[in-house]
Amino acid sequence: MQPEFHSKNSPAQRLNGADSFFLNIESDECPMNMGLLLLLEAGDEQALLQRIREVVSKDTDLCRKLRCRLQTTPMKLGHPSWVPDTDFDLDEHIIRHDLSTSDDPDALQRLIEKIDSTRLPLDKPLWQVHIIKQVPGNQTAIIVKMHHSLADGVTGMQLWLGLMDHSAAKKQAATDNKTVSAKAQEQQGLLDNKFQQWLQLPAQLLQALFSEAALCLYVVYLSFLKRPILSASTNAPATRFNRPINARRSYAYGTLRLAEFREIDSAFACTRNETFLAIVAGTLRAYLSENHELPPTSLYAGLPLTLSQTEQRGRADNQLAFYRSSLATRVEDPEQRLKQIQRRLARNTRRVRSEWRKRLLERLINLPPRTTRKIAQLYRYLLSWRLLAPNVNLFATLLPGPSTKASICGRAVKGIYPISIPYHGVGLAITAIRYHDKLFYGIIADREQLPNPERLANLMRATTDDLLARARTKNNQTGSAAQQSQ
Repeated sequence: MQPEFHSKNSPAQRLNGADSFFLNIESDECPMNMGLLLLLEAGDEQALLQRIREVVSKDTDLCRKLRCRLQTTPMKLGHPSWVPDTDFDLDEHIIRHDLSTSDDPDALQRLIEKIDSTRLPLDKPLWQVHIIKQVPGNQTAIIVKMHHSLADGVTGMQLWLGLMDHSAAKKQAATDNKTVSAKAQEQQGLLDNKFQQWLQLPAQLLQALFSEAALCLYVVYLSFLKRPILSASTNAPATRFNRPINARRSYAYGTLRLAEFREIDSAFACTRNETFLAIVAGTLRAYLSENHELPPTSLYAGLPLTLSQTEQRGRADNQLAFYRSSLATRVEDPEQRLKQIQRRLARNTRRVRSEWRKRLLERLINLPPRTTRKIAQLYRYLLSWRLLAPNVNLFATLLPGPSTKASICGRAVKGIYPISIPYHGVGLAITAIRYHDKLFYGIIADREQLPNPERLANLMRATTDDLLARARTKNNQTGSAAQQSQ
């Protein structure tokens, strides 16, 4: 018997500025879907379905959102709210696939690309779980797809890791999805009262009119502009990944051993995140060089910082800041490139944590939704007219994950691969998750900009091998010098 998924008196919850922002910048070319690919041993599907029901029926802030749909405000001037979906049907969100009839060895990748290329319907809860049988290697694949407006990447990932049997994974998921405080719920309930929404309507209308008038003046100004808007000091160099994108995706995934990371970290006194960025930098340098497209200046990576892991714990909404860091791709020597990434990353991380940057981000994302949508459209046009250049070339993210082996319904989890989000002007995203003794990464991009993501995956392996060989040489030299000194 299917459990009762929604409580009778669940209050509506107002989306914060960041949640609403991800809804408003979405388009057919840029679905704001993030997700996971889980590979596990083949087994009983009914037990898996029951585990999904258990996760969705939990009484945490994020799990309640999985049972809610969006409710817009009058004239769509304010941020929408999450309201319980009284017609919620779990079966509508679980989609089954069978690859037994496919002769394509890359059928799973093609399916991921197809799933990620489509938008989630906004009149239903914004998530899906795809169960794929007959994956090569006697495996079952689970593709989780959820909208970025539900949560940031770390919180969303920890929710679905709650499917696992391992107690540590469940404990971590529960910790990152605490129920919001009674005070926050009370404030959200007041904001989502319909009478309160109508009272706010005049102020919201004035704010929207003022914002759009300023936007129109800006467009007139741009019509007379004959050069890019941003100065060269803030622009990232132009590459194939920095144009408007379409709805077709390309996806590849792979693994790297954490033992190799530890050797590199030890040799060069760096962190795992710095090593990961150095590998990404070497991969992009090699790929663009072999296509004769390497810019003379260094590429920049956009790095999300999840504030909810620090001072914003206990909230399931988006608590994000973004910053960029140089990948030092103009530096030929891998060791020197890593050192430069270390210096830049440390400086930029300190800057983004400063309070004024968080306040600035909050101002930007709290524009009226209709104004945000028009700015997103203008941004796409400016990219096409080459009047605007992005300040990053790609998104790169390293996420935490279970440190020990895990299973789902007694079936061993063989891999956890992230599925991230490219956007106009930033058509490539490389994301990795630590699981047990490996780093599992996913590469997603606009298909026209990266038709061969497998080549990028191969270069990830080659770049790691090169950096590892240098690390071992340095470690051997250090060991020999220590023995001689004795």
